[in-house]
Order: sequence, then structure tokens, then C-alpha cells
Amino acid sequence: ASGSEEGHARGSEGMAGLYCGHMEEVPSETARNEAHRGSDGLACLLIVAFFLAWHAAGVFAGQVYVAEDTAAYFFSNRAVHYALAQAGEFGFWDPLPGLGQPRLANIQNGSFAPLSLLFYALPTTTVFRFYPALVLSLLSLSTFAFFRLRGGGTWPALFGALSWSTTGALLTHVQHLAVIETLLFLPVTLLFWQLALRRGQGRWAILAGLGLAAQCFGASAQYLVYNGLLMALFMGSDLFAARQDRSVLGQRAAFAVGVG
Repeated sequence: ASGSEEGHARGSEGMAGLYCGHMEEVPSETARNEAHRGSDGLACLLIVAFFLAWHAAGVFAGQVYVAEDTAAYFFSNRAVHYALAQAGEFGFWDPLPGLGQPRLANIQNGSFAPLSLLFYALPTTTVFRFYPALVLSLLSLSTFAFFRLRGGGTWPALFGALSWSTTGALLTHVQHLAVIETLLFLPVTLLFWQLALRRGQGRWAILAGLGLAAQCFGASAQYLVYNGLLMALFMGSDLFAARQDRSVLGQRAAFAVGVG
């Protein structure tokens, strides 16, 4: 009986040790998660500060950054749209070119791209002053979030996001509204696609589809082709990875159809 009691006592002590050990692991895991959130938040603040500093002349000094055909086309285009909107005369028919045309017929106009809606509410010069900092910050933040969701660490994801959003093609097109707004929603679409796969919820695939629609409203046909090829690469690789699990493959295929 004594041996049985001693064995029971040792067993109880062992269970208590395991329990205490488990309880000690929980705070450390929580601390790690909080540390990741803290570092991610810091990275996001660094992204915004970086582009505010880069385009401080526009944001804080009232200058307008001009690259490529910004002044020749988009500035005058948006100024006319602002005047029409303020006069209550803006519509889906554009009477200015030739005999007139539907506004959506101009493939590289991007009149209804999400960020371009700012041009109907604020003076054109005002928007162009802060537009580069705004669009590049949003592009970098969404790219950073996508890289993190794909498994990248905080600082590699930050480096990748800034490397992508400071390439020459982007910097020279930052006021080319059709190009930059088509590119802006590429990482947003891929981010929602990854969330759909990770959480197994169709609503994220629907949001990815809305991101694709926003790319289309950006209205750069050339960059839509580039975006489509990149999305096909990522989404195709995710489908291929699930080829041996029919249930997962079927779900991912359904999500892909939902995005389209």
C-alpha cells in the first residue's frame, strides 16, 4: 500500500510538473505573438514615415511631383473632372473629346479607380501633392502584409516591400494614375487570396475578387496583363500544391473561380 501511495504521489508530482511546464509556455508564446505584433506595427510606421519623408516636398511644402506624362494628361484630365463634379455636370458621358464618348471607353483614363475618386472631392493640385506618398505607402503596406502572410519574417518582409515599391518603374509612374492604381491592388488581391486559403472561408475569395475589380478600374491594360500573369503564378502554385488532396484542391479551385 505504501509503494502504491508513493507511486501515486510521484505520478501526481509528474502531472503537476507537466501542468506547470505547460502553464509556463503559454505566457512565452503570448509574449512572442506580442513581440511580432509590435515589430509589425513598427515596420508599418517605418513604411509610412519613409514615404512621407521621400515626398515631404509635396506633403508639407505644397509642391507637385511630375513624372512622365502626368502634367500633359492626367493633371488636366482630373482638373476638368473636378470642375465638372463641382458644377454638378459630371456624368458617364464625356462630351469633350471629338463628338463625345463614354468615360469608361477610354481604357487608360481610370476615372473610377478607387483612389481617383479623391479627385472629384478635392482640388487637383491638392491631391497631386500628397498622392505619391499615399499610394506608395498603401502599396508597400499591402505588400508587407502579403509577404508576412506567406511566412516571411518582419524585417525581410519590410525589405521586400520597400524594394518593390521603390523600383524605377514605380517611381516614374507614381503620378501615372492608370498604371499605379492598377498595380496598387495586386498585392491586395493576393493578400485576400492567401487569407481565403489559410482560413478556408469564401468571403476572403470574394474580397480578392473585389481587389481584381479594383485593378480593372485602374484601367491600365498593359499592367493588367502583368498582374494577371503574376496572379496566375501564385494561385497556380497554390492549386498545384494541393493536387494530392482532392477536398483541398476542390476548395481552392472554387476560391479561384470566386476571385475571377
